[in-house]
Amino acid sequence: MATFQELSDIANNAGQPELVYKLMELSTTSAMWNTRKGVAFALAGQSRAKLEAHLSELLPTLYRYTFDPNPRISQAMKQVWSALVPDPKRSISAHLPAVLDHLMDGITSREWRAREASCFALADVLSGRTYDELTKYLTDMHKRLMRAVDDIKESVRKAAMGAWRALSSVINRLSDGALA
Repeated sequence: MATFQELSDIANNAGQPELVYKLMELSTTSAMWNTRKGVAFALAGQSRAKLEAHLSELLPTLYRYTFDPNPRISQAMKQVWSALVPDPKRSISAHLPAVLDHLMDGITSREWRAREASCFALADVLSGRTYDELTKYLTDMHKRLMRAVDDIKESVRKAAMGAWRALSSVINRLSDGALA
């Protein structure tokens, strides 16, 4: 499995290394969805129930991995994401501080894949946010995105420009005062 390392990282970041087996089970049962719907549904339900207790620790990392530049990893994580998170918008809003903290750390990560994925994820998560949700992060987000726009890797620079445009759009909307 190409994503074993990523699943291990997610489980370790949650402080529960034994979760890697449930995450692997969930990712493989989601992939089997089209061929064995009944079995996949039952196994995904069991895995989801065991993983939901750790969702607050898993969600930020899993969310970032859905934007991974490697399409195989991204697709596998999107399958796990859709199996674990029934209402993504509500889940992200409920865990927004943890998600933003994780993405902010990812923007300055040593690994280019983490920087790129964090920029793409940040561009996605900023949409429709309020001033109260973002006020704590705006200054630091601005500084980190400026660094990412000047990254050595071109794909990271492009992803950072997308996040920069999203941040600019949010700031313009919030400074309008109508939606703040």
